Amino acid sequence: MTPNDKKIIGKAIGLQVSGRHKDALKMLHDLESRNSDLSSLYGLIASSYYQLCDYKMSTLYFEKTLKLNPSSELASVGLFHSLEKGGKLKKAFLEMERFLAVNEPKLYTTTLLEMKENIKYYPESYQRRIIQKHST
Repeated sequence: MTPNDKKIIGKAIGLQVSGRHKDALKMLHDLESRNSDLSSLYGLIASSYYQLCDYKMSTLYFEKTLKLNPSSELASVGLFHSLEKGGKLKKAFLEMERFLAVNEPKLYTTTLLEMKENIKYYPESYQRRIIQKHST
């Protein structure tokens, strides 16, 4: 990554913070072809798509992030929520289980607590999984 690319990422993050995700995406996508091995770039792209409620694209970019950095809990949780919001609950739980099988959770602890508090909104088969994962 060049020093100029780092400046562009800094500007894109500033745009994200101010809620200008479409503008941030333009900048981030311009960097993508030159930095295809940078998981954090894909994570930033995924995050903007998620904020724009484009769960299909956020899923795609969180998956790219995890391909490069499978132990990123932030990306895993982002993928989980993108899949969940996109109506792919089974895939969301498979991702959670993939991550939890080999990593110590930090962010997932909060996610599971929130899910447990809203457990009635999940199908019964997932309610058991939420309770089981939350208590481990």
